Amino acid sequence: MVWREEGKSGDDVDEDDGSETVKRELLRIINNKWKGRIIQNLWVYDLSRLSRNDDSSNLLKGLIFKNGIDLYVNQQKCNFDRKIDKLLFGVLSFVNDFENNQRFEKGLMGKIKILENNKFWGGITPFGYDIGDDGRLVKNPFTSKMVKMMFESYNKGKSIKDIGDKLEEIGVKTQRNNLKWGDNSIRKILQNPTYLGSMKYEVNQLKGKSREYNREKNQTKSIEIKTPQLIDKQLFDLVNKRIQKNRKGGKSPIKNEVLLRELLFCGSCDSTYYGRVNPKQNTNTYSCQSVVKK
Repeated sequence: MVWREEGKSGDDVDEDDGSETVKRELLRIINNKWKGRIIQNLWVYDLSRLSRNDDSSNLLKGLIFKNGIDLYVNQQKCNFDRKIDKLLFGVLSFVNDFENNQRFEKGLMGKIKILENNKFWGGITPFGYDIGDDGRLVKNPFTSKMVKMMFESYNKGKSIKDIGDKLEEIGVKTQRNNLKWGDNSIRKILQNPTYLGSMKYEVNQLKGKSREYNREKNQTKSIEIKTPQLIDKQLFDLVNKRIQKNRKGGKSPIKNEVLLRELLFCGSCDSTYYGRVNPKQNTNTYSCQSVVKK
C-alpha cells in the first residue's frame, strides 16, 4: 500500500481537546493494521512525514517496537533492537519537532495577519455570507434574506421546526449543501452573534496544546473582524431571550441517562442525536433528532 498525504495532513493529534486522539488518517490506518500484523513493514521518505512532534514519535516508536514492525527511513532499515537506532530515531524526532514548530509559528503569524486585515480565516462560511474577492465576508443577496426571515419568524412565534419546514419548502440549502434542515442548524444561526456585525476569533499560540491550556497560560490571542450586519441587536436579543426561555421551560424529565447525550450530531443536518434505550432487547442506540420526530 502506498499512501500520499501531500501537504494537508496537519497535526498528529487533535489540538482542541488535548487528548491522545489520533487525527491524521494515515496514523489511524497503520495503528489499526499493526495490531493485526496486516502491515509488517513501513517505509517513509523522511521521519518528518511519519510524525509531527516528539510525543507522537515516542508513541509510534513504542507501537513499532511492540508489534515487531520493520521501519525503513528512505532506504535505511531502523532496527529498534539496536540502541544506536533508538538514539538516532530520538534525535531526528527532536529535530523534526523543532522544525515543525518553526513552521507552526510562521503559519500562526500569517493567520493573525489575515485576521487583523479583517479577512475571513477558513472553515465553513457562515450562512448568509459569501467570501469576497478580497477575502472578506460579504452579504449573500439571497441567503442573507433567509437569515432575516428566520429571526423574524421565530420572534413572531414560529417554532424552529416551522422554520426548517419553510426553508425546505423553498428549497434553501444549508452551508453543507444539504436540503434537510435540522433544529440544531437553525438554532446555531439564531444564536450566532456574527449577524450583529462582527466575528470573534480565539487563536491558540501554543502548538499541540488544548484551548483550555492556552487560556491558562495566557497564550490565546483574541481578534475581532467586522462583518456586514444582517440583524439588529434588538431583534437578536428578543430571539435569544425566547430560545433561553423555551430551553428552561420545555425540557421533559430524562427517563434514561445515556452516555453521549447532547454530544453527538448528525453529519447531514447537524441535528442532535437522541439516545434510545430498549430494556427488553437490552440495546442502546442513537438516532438523528429529525428522524425521531417523524
